Amino acid sequence: MPLKLVRNFGNPRQFSAKAGSRPTVAVRGRKGPVVLRQVTLRGQPVAPQNPRSVTLDVAPGINTLRLLLDPFDSTDIIDIVEEAGDDSQILDCHRFDPSDPVSGYRILGS
Repeated sequence: MPLKLVRNFGNPRQFSAKAGSRPTVAVRGRKGPVVLRQVTLRGQPVAPQNPRSVTLDVAPGINTLRLLLDPFDSTDIIDIVEEAGDDSQILDCHRFDPSDPVSGYRILGS
């Protein structure tokens, strides 16, 4: 399956995708598991398929994605990854900050 999200190089937390596409985003910790406690897309809750990944429905225009993360180790480095069958790409990588557990992204649907 092909990857659906394309990085916009002017903004590391902004991506483009075709409207109607359904990318799967997963979270991984380098020291242990990470759980998605809450996911919102366009201000609406989205139910993850499992505690570590969620499939998104990209609509035309701006799709704001917010991930509330809960890592096993509060000092972990978190990878936000798009998964598509045997393919994957790291969308973002950052040290978890317990005082700011939400990661936010924009997906521009065209």
